[in-house]
Amino acid sequence: MNIIRITTTKTAREKNEHALYNLDFTITDGVLERVLATIYDPSTNPDSDDAPIFIGTITYESEQVFCSLPGRASIAELMADFEEFMAEIQTVVASETEAEKNK
Repeated sequence: MNIIRITTTKTAREKNEHALYNLDFTITDGVLERVLATIYDPSTNPDSDDAPIFIGTITYESEQVFCSLPGRASIAELMADFEEFMAEIQTVVASETEAEKNK
């Protein structure tokens, strides 16, 4: 069998004073292709049976960033958090890609 592409999807969760974030990111052949941040109210308890209070989404795809956020949201804070998550994710992807090359 000739494997022509390897795609990995990972999910992470982060919570701070601004929001609870579910982060799904897709890596194809060592390249970060997509990050989807689903954003919930910071009062949301992920271990609760209660439905989370949805705020919106921020998506990175093919080097473009898109968002769907309500006007009442603190957009600057949410985007700053997303920028930090992107830096962390890119660091992880780079180190994993380097580790794969050294095998």
